[in-house]
Amino acid sequence: MIDNAEHYIGCDSGLTHLAACTATPTTVLCGPTDPSEALPPDITNVITSPLPCAPCDRDGVPACGENSCMAKIDVTEVLRIIQKKSSAHKDMQSL
Repeated sequence: MIDNAEHYIGCDSGLTHLAACTATPTTVLCGPTDPSEALPPDITNVITSPLPCAPCDRDGVPACGENSCMAKIDVTEVLRIIQKKSSAHKDMQSL
């Protein structure tokens, strides 16, 4: 299913790691997770939290206990990146 998707968006999870193995454009949302430690190196579309305390992941649990960093990720920014990457992916497929 991921391989046939126009774009994959998710957090640091097993599905995200599988998506990285496909040609599907992949965007990852990272709040408490440090992308440099948790994500495959070939994932380049990473959106992180603007909070100064992020990343703070400790054994899968945000230090604040509320996951505020994920709530602070701007939806407009996520949509902008998905539209940009999906358009570029379609252009490459038409070559």
